[in-house]
Amino acid sequence: MLSYYKYLGWLYPVLRGLAPRYASTLAGLGQAMLHVAQRGFARPVLEVPDVVAAASG
Repeated sequence: MLSYYKYLGWLYPVLRGLAPRYASTLAGLGQAMLHVAQRGFARPVLEVPDVVAAASG
C-alpha cells in the first residue's frame, strides 16, 4: 500500500492545482467525517466537493 504513495504522491499537488474541487487527501476525508458526525450536513450523500467543504469547516 505504501508503495503507491511513493510513486503517486507527487501527483496530488498537480491534481489539486488543476482540479481543486475534485481532489482530497485522506486527512481531509477524516476531518470531514468528524465535522459531519458532530454537526451534520445538508445532504445525505457527500461528493468530493462536499467533503472538501466539510473538511475546511
